[in-house]
Amino acid sequence: MKVLIIDDEKILSQSIARNLEQHGYHADVAHSFREYKKNDPLKYSIFIIDISLWDGNGLDIIHEIRTELRLQVPILIISWHESTSLKIKWLDIWADDYITKPFSPDELMARIRSIMRR
Repeated sequence: MKVLIIDDEKILSQSIARNLEQHGYHADVAHSFREYKKNDPLKYSIFIIDISLWDGNGLDIIHEIRTELRLQVPILIISWHESTSLKIKWLDIWADDYITKPFSPDELMARIRSIMRR
């Protein structure tokens, strides 16, 4: 299963990728909106997306995936935002799950397994 991680925090995103690969996933990483655009979204089974990117907004990526490409692949948002109202808004509109940074690798894997069971 292929996962695209989109997060501008290089150490965190590489750590997530290594953890996913240890659990049998193939993980690619994009550290910016521009790097995301170099990938083919159609080849991924799940997206892990940070909302705040240095060169754009993760919500724009999610919007493209959901409305322009009309993909129904799972999307997990990772973000520092702790606002309950923002989490609810993003979950209601586009995302399948949301996890607040910092998070444990075990919790992230549990959330991915949960999403993929649906």
